[in-house]
Amino acid sequence: MTKLWIELPERPRYEGEEVFVYPLQYVLTRNDSPYHEIQSGSAYIDELPLAENVTLIAPARDVFIIEKTVDIFSSLNEQRLVQALPGLLEDEVMYFDKNHVALWRDSNNSAHLAFAFIDKAWIRQIVDIFSNTFKKIPLCIIPASYFQEIGTLVTVSDKQRDQLSGWACYRKSLHEAYLVPLQDNPLLTLHHVELNQLVHNRLQDRIAFLQTPYIDLRQFEFADHNVGWRAQWQRWKSSVLVLLLAVIIQTVAVNVYWLTLAFQKHRLINEERSVAQQIIPQLPDDVDPQLALRHQWQLANQLAPTSDKDFVVLCAKLSQIMVHQPNDAVTKIDFHQGTMNVSLKPGVNIDMVKQDALNHHVTINNIGGGVWQIK
Repeated sequence: MTKLWIELPERPRYEGEEVFVYPLQYVLTRNDSPYHEIQSGSAYIDELPLAENVTLIAPARDVFIIEKTVDIFSSLNEQRLVQALPGLLEDEVMYFDKNHVALWRDSNNSAHLAFAFIDKAWIRQIVDIFSNTFKKIPLCIIPASYFQEIGTLVTVSDKQRDQLSGWACYRKSLHEAYLVPLQDNPLLTLHHVELNQLVHNRLQDRIAFLQTPYIDLRQFEFADHNVGWRAQWQRWKSSVLVLLLAVIIQTVAVNVYWLTLAFQKHRLINEERSVAQQIIPQLPDDVDPQLALRHQWQLANQLAPTSDKDFVVLCAKLSQIMVHQPNDAVTKIDFHQGTMNVSLKPGVNIDMVKQDALNHHVTINNIGGGVWQIK
């Protein structure tokens, strides 16, 4: 997965200042451990390379981070924490209505939280600009202080004085860093930072050791509501595609089978019509050949003369004389040229058979070998 890291400019210090008209520093990496650099440089917003994820790095000067460990935090959810922030941090932060707050809770200690504050109008401008630039691409904003080493030299531009001033990025705790002016040597000494130890680290050198940003400033009203959906889609994408492919294959197979049956039905109807036209030459095309043949057969049966030597008549006589015998009493029936010979199962009560034949006026003659002739 590719990730694009972009260093944001500092928040404008006076009204009307344009900060996005200058090229932005960026690094394009592959999400390995550590990150593998693909491309780096500077470019205007509309010329930045595309990636599967975009991470914006807010300058340490624009983000105020406080960490606290309070037992009551473990029982509060994020919404109640935000409501309680003015009382919890009244000694450290002012003007809550002008600042946006993002929260991070330690997974190993639910009572330990980090609070990141950034100007609300500034983060709204950032989200609007980059959301329009990177449409449908997950976008997060992290504070630079998270992965800047202690003693990193940063350059802060002062547009009002048209000059650059040097600052040292001093990390007070794991996730909290401050900018210390280089001119304030006693403060540097207090924090055990020596000027000859300060090194200006490039963006690509800093992110090489960053695994997972611990806090995303895009929360609450600025949250990317599509991130959860995208994450779920990435998780289930393979299963959904396999299921969709199976449904498509099943649908195609069912339709092919249906077409095969339809073809066979059409062929059988044509054969049936061909036979029917041989028997009924004047058969109309809109008449069902099966119904026509059945009607013709019924007429033939009604008009045909009956005879005592017909197979159907002899079968009727046989059923009359075997009415008191088991169902399997007859083992064989042989009909040839109006004569029916019947083989009876050994053990059949032949006297009762003869009595039934006498009662129903049926002639039965023994021709030997257990075979009887019905007349």
